[in-house]
Formats: sequence, structure tokens, C-alpha cells
Amino acid sequence: MVQTRSRFFYGYWILLVGFLCQVVMNGFAVYAFSLYVMPLNAQFGWNRATIMGGYMATQILSGLASLFAGRLTYRWGARLVIAAGALLMGIGFALLSLTHALWQFHLLYAIIGLGSAATGSVPTSMVICNWFKERHGFAIGILGAGIGVGGFAIPILLGTYVIPYFGWRVSYIVSGIVSAGVLIPLSLWVIKQRPEEMGLLPDNRETSKGEHYGTSDAPDPGFKLDVALKTQTFWLMVIAFTVFGIANGHTFQNEVPYLQDVGFSAVVAALALSIVGIGSAVGKFSFGWLCDFIQPKYILVIGSALEAGGTLILMIIKPDSPAFMLWFYAIMFGLGMGSWLPALSMTTSDTFGLTAYGDIFGIYYTLFVVSGAVAPWVGGYIFDTTSSYNLAFLFCLIFYVIVVPCLLLMHRPKPKNK
Repeated sequence: MVQTRSRFFYGYWILLVGFLCQVVMNGFAVYAFSLYVMPLNAQFGWNRATIMGGYMATQILSGLASLFAGRLTYRWGARLVIAAGALLMGIGFALLSLTHALWQFHLLYAIIGLGSAATGSVPTSMVICNWFKERHGFAIGILGAGIGVGGFAIPILLGTYVIPYFGWRVSYIVSGIVSAGVLIPLSLWVIKQRPEEMGLLPDNRETSKGEHYGTSDAPDPGFKLDVALKTQTFWLMVIAFTVFGIANGHTFQNEVPYLQDVGFSAVVAALALSIVGIGSAVGKFSFGWLCDFIQPKYILVIGSALEAGGTLILMIIKPDSPAFMLWFYAIMFGLGMGSWLPALSMTTSDTFGLTAYGDIFGIYYTLFVVSGAVAPWVGGYIFDTTSSYNLAFLFCLIFYVIVVPCLLLMHRPKPKNK
């Protein structure tokens, strides 16, 4: 039987919803977190390590839940998993507006972490892998660009308008309404797990049954999880993405309070954070596109170099430094941040196939997120102890250096014993 090509490929609607999931989840749960550090310190007197404990809670729970997000997506489908996650995020943010105790703050951010795992990169990238085969890198780049767009738009909205004029409690209410109100209906109405459910083929291809392209009876040459665990490449990726997550997470989440300590206003710090988001969006799209032409591991090498350079610039910035230095840091670091999702998704699928993609990607994503969650707390503790972030920044530079040899030593495992 010949499958016909749709005039407008429905996969692009799937990609749009995945893009918006990244905008909302990362914008409100990740990028915006540092905007609350100073307001919460002023309101409750909590120190920075204590406040960063909330970020650590949401990211650790997000990472751990991501280990199961792939299995749940296989079983229930992405539409239900994403809708449930959006509901949890909405409830968590709304209740944060009522918080008066530290345990409430940490608990609610943990709930948001569970929701963000269900709306984040694991379920959305799994669906994208089903709908886009030949243009996988391009699609992952678009998906990842949503992270940067959220990082640009949400801090500007909350940091320069909502929080200064209405307060942090109203900001949390807005976050909850948007998270649930946008993602729940879109996921339920639009998401389809596979193109075959609509009589379509991946990439809007038109082919006969004999070609077996993208059909359910086509063999998948991927590794099973137990086999992948026995390869050197698997563990080199574990080290690379863990140490990259540590360095990325610390600088990213401590950037706003660091700039305010240096002497910049909260508005300027929020604007710098938004520019990081722009760089991340451009980087994810560009690096995703490049992944279709070069080995994805080189993308993370480039990203590590960009983030290391941005961190060096951040360390020497002063209020009287030329303005271009702050914006150059933000763009450079943002571009580096744009490397991780395309590199992680494409390296996983290219190296181990799609047989256990959800499980393997979930492990890497968990390590990346959890390491990036602990790092800001450690950075906050170092600041509370030494009144400076410099030692933490130096550790970050060392971690960026460690990433490179791990990636260069990676190779595709031989398919024996699969």
C-alpha cells in the first residue's frame, strides 16, 4: 500500500507543541528561578544556599522522575504524560504564592520538578524521534530552541514587569496559570505519539510498504539498555554530561545574584539572563541543524569552549566595564548552553539507536539535571562561606576542560552481542 504525503505535515504541529513545552517549563521553572533569590532573601532572610535548595529540589526531582518519564511515555503516550506534568506545575506554582515557610518552598519546588520531567525533554524528544527521522537534528534544534526562547521571554516578563510592579507572589500565580492553561489543552488536542496513527510516515515521506521506511515492522538496529551499559562510550557520556551539567548549572543560576553583587541593577541582571536565553535559542537551533552534518560530540566540545569563555568574561566584569562585555558574556554563554540538548539527543540516538532511546536518554538527562541542580547550591554555599563566587567559577572552568577528552575518546560501539 502506498502512503500519501500530507500537504502540511502534521509533525510540525507536534514540533510546535514540544517547542511550547520547552518555553513554558524552562522559562518558569529554570530560567526564572534566580529572579526570586533577592526578593525571598529580603522577605524571609533566607541565605542563598537555602534558597538554591529550592532549585536543587525541583531539578533533582525532575531528573529522578525523568528516569521513569520514558517508560510512562511508552505506556500512556506523551499527550497524557505532558498534560499531567503541566497540571502538577500549575498547582505547584500557584501554591508557591502562598508560601511562608522554607519547607513549603522546597516541597512545592519538588512538585514542580515532577511536573517539569513530564513536560520536558524526555517525552517531547521521544515523540520528535518518531515523527522526524531524516531531519532529526533540525527538529531537535527547533525543540531545544524553545528552552532559549523561554529563557528570553519569561525573565523579561517576570523580572522587569511582574515582580517589580506586583511582587513575587503574583509572579508565581502567573507562572501557574500559564503552565497549566497553555500546555494541558495543547497536549491533549494536538499530540499524537506516532505518524502511523494518522496514516502518515516520518518526515512526510511517501513510500511503498516494501521500503519499510518508518513503519512499525521495520527492524530497529538499536542497543538494549543492558547492552549499552557495558560499553565504554556509555560511561564516557556519563562523565561528560555530568561535569558539563555541574559547570553549566552553577554559572547559569548564580549569574543574577552575582551581577547584583557586582553592582548591576536587578533589571540589568534580568536582561542579561534574557540575552543568555536568546543565545541558547540560537545555539540549539544552529547546533541541532549542524548535528545532521557533523558528529554530535563535537557540538558539545564547541559548547564547552563557549561556556568556559563566557565564564571567564563574567568573572572580570565590573559595573564600569564596557557594556559590550556583559552582552558578549550573555551571548557567548547562551550559545554554549544551546549545545547540550542537540548533542545529548543526537549522540544518544546515533550511538545506541531508538530501541531503548527513552531509557538511555533518561539516564543522561537525569545526570545532567541533577548535577546542574546541586551545583548552584554548592555555589551558594561557597558564597555564604567566602563572600565570593570566584572559587566556584574556577571549579567550573576545570570541569569544562574535563568534558573535552571524554567526548573525543567516544566512538560508536560495535553492534556485536546486541
